[in-house]
Amino acid sequence: LVDDAVQETIVSVATGIGSFRGESGFLTWLDRVARNEARNLIRKRQRLSEPVSNELPEQHGWQQRLSSIVVRQRTIDQAMSELEKSYREVIVLREQHELSYERIAEKLDLPLNTVRTRLRRGRQQLACLLLAPSEAGR
Repeated sequence: LVDDAVQETIVSVATGIGSFRGESGFLTWLDRVARNEARNLIRKRQRLSEPVSNELPEQHGWQQRLSSIVVRQRTIDQAMSELEKSYREVIVLREQHELSYERIAEKLDLPLNTVRTRLRRGRQQLACLLLAPSEAGR
């Protein structure tokens, strides 16, 4: 069940990264996606009358599995180094330095909508690099 939840989480992240609004940190969003996928699988199994625990897997368990999958394909640092500089700098400011969109716009002297667009496109490109490195951006 945990492996299924991790797989569904990866698919959901890959297909839904464009809808990430950045109102919270990326890891917070990822955690919510993973929890929702786990709950959906539990409900599905219950509907199929299979006995299953109502408890979600420990948070660190799915994170370790997700981390090992990502590491096998490509590290985040490697993928980040392949992003266009304009995407990489806004992602670093948002995700690592936790700056607001407005602060990023000020710091880089960019319009707010440009910051939003670069974050969205950068995240999409990063997801592609992490999940399908041979096809990403090519």
